[in-house]
Amino acid sequence: MKNLLLYIFIFIPLLSIGQLPYVVSYSEISEEVKELWHDQSTGKSYAITVERLCKIDASDIKCQSFELGQQIMPQNQTLDRFNETPLLIGNYGEFYSLSENGIKAHPLEQKFPNAAVYKDGEDLWVAGYSIYKFNNGKVDTIPVIVNSEIPYWDIRSQDENYIWFLNHGVGLYRIKKINNELRRVSNLNGLPTNNLTCMHINYEGEVFVGYKGGIAKIKNVSDIELFKLKKYIGRETIKELESDSQGNIWFLTDKKLGILNPKDGEVKIIPTKSDPEFVINTLEYNPQKDLMLIGSTQGLFLASRQGAFYNGDKLFSQGKLYYFGKELLISDGKKVKSYNPETNSFDHSEFRPINQALKSSDGMYWVFDKKHAIQLSNRTQEVMQKIRVPYKKVHHIVSLDDYQYFCHESGIAKFKNGKFTDIVNDDEAFFNVIICNDVLYALSEKGIYKIDGSELNHESILDEGVQLLRSNKQFLLGENSILIPSKMGIVRVICTDTGVEFKNYPSLDTIYDFHIHKDEIYILFGDRLALFKKDDYLDDPYHSFCVIPANADERSMLFVDNQDKIWIRNEQGLAYISTDHSKICNILPPRPDLKEKEKSKEEIPVSNESRSWFSDWKNCLIAIFIVSLMIVLLRLITRRA
Repeated sequence: MKNLLLYIFIFIPLLSIGQLPYVVSYSEISEEVKELWHDQSTGKSYAITVERLCKIDASDIKCQSFELGQQIMPQNQTLDRFNETPLLIGNYGEFYSLSENGIKAHPLEQKFPNAAVYKDGEDLWVAGYSIYKFNNGKVDTIPVIVNSEIPYWDIRSQDENYIWFLNHGVGLYRIKKINNELRRVSNLNGLPTNNLTCMHINYEGEVFVGYKGGIAKIKNVSDIELFKLKKYIGRETIKELESDSQGNIWFLTDKKLGILNPKDGEVKIIPTKSDPEFVINTLEYNPQKDLMLIGSTQGLFLASRQGAFYNGDKLFSQGKLYYFGKELLISDGKKVKSYNPETNSFDHSEFRPINQALKSSDGMYWVFDKKHAIQLSNRTQEVMQKIRVPYKKVHHIVSLDDYQYFCHESGIAKFKNGKFTDIVNDDEAFFNVIICNDVLYALSEKGIYKIDGSELNHESILDEGVQLLRSNKQFLLGENSILIPSKMGIVRVICTDTGVEFKNYPSLDTIYDFHIHKDEIYILFGDRLALFKKDDYLDDPYHSFCVIPANADERSMLFVDNQDKIWIRNEQGLAYISTDHSKICNILPPRPDLKEKEKSKEEIPVSNESRSWFSDWKNCLIAIFIVSLMIVLLRLITRRA
């Protein structure tokens, strides 16, 4: 078999691996996010947008509107990310405190425009043209050299002994809390520049700073390690740094989001939106959910490490996943790679590239290259037959009564004894064939059609208005029932003695793909992947037990492998979600129940054109008046007669 499928190609390295399904949007917050804050004591996160304060919870989202959003400084210098009650400075130097109920003025008489603030226990630190330490009405003023222009500061507490101040244009200051002892760190100590742009101190107390084209780790004031990132971000400025539970340092520029492993210097760039108006503003880590929250000009986005992402060429944005024996392969028609579960990478493969791979209803495995359909034994992987196919883009094949039926881009054909016979051609694309009691039914986007001998009944037997997906997926439920996907629901085809019956499981949103693995049903929507227990879904298709954020499009693919990893492909690349779903389940706000939506529709009055004339009380009064008038006139006429 390998001699038949032998194919050699140049290995193309992956550009990004190591984070979950892309960077996904949090649809409930679509306006610009200026700051993010995570309260570790409660596990809740907060987003400060241009117009409101939003509390983000796994099961609920509350956004309190307040009028001060535009007055909060947009720079990433005003918020203490590890403090339970962070403070902010407004555009005119006034102080505000953040709470669950919104934002309120903080009692401090002095105003400090263009400054930064940090609440550290009983001490309140403010950095402007000098550094000020407020404690119980006492103020310590610490003179420092600052940028002569508007001072740009970032403040972080390292431990109980030291607090650090970053000033763009000057470098760093380390202050000893007990006695205000000052120590400066600059290019004289080994920093590549004094034009530092951000600072971060991780959970181990390690100090990292960002600048144009790189990151520096300050081990101590005289020992500095540099991580040069120019080949990844050019001369772009590092705007913010954040760390996760594995010690990785996440960094962002206006357009790029990346992860640095400071232990080995490995860097991964994570794909984000290519929209020219999309700019990343801020990062914040949620350790309870192992989620990175990303604030941007176009709303809130999420990322996680609960999986891996593969990006860089068409193979991962267009390739088909399939099994050959126990080996998971991906192919885009030009090259093939084999998945290595030990390294979470796709390695060089000797298999020939394919355009399609599927298992027919009789248990045989088929692979398609540009011109041939190759039937493989699912048990021995031997070639059973090789058919030269004259049609482009074969989507599905099924065997019945010594015939093979091929669905292709322009019709359906049957094959026997080396000869193809068109059942329908140059009509429309067909994507699937199902068998019910030895009767064939062909599926296109427009409906389901019965194949009667060598003819196709062109009248769809599917319920009117149901539009099927361009999919060859079908999943058996017992012996007499099959599930297939439609654009707005899942269709259950029930085989009966007299034909077929249908049951539709409707959806609130457009479906891009679906999959059944073991006892679970997976349905992929534009912004989420919903997981259902199969038996529960068949009873009530409206309540999933797990919803995972996703970015899907019309060409997206959903696949679950033998190790229970969930694979999702979109135009950016391929990703898998690890088997530990608990970290990323149900972090999106729940959608309204379909039944409740239908109920609310019933409560809305119908339009004037469709409702009964007498349902309008005004019309009823007019009708009564007219009837009464007619009765009076009728009596007058009768009396005169």
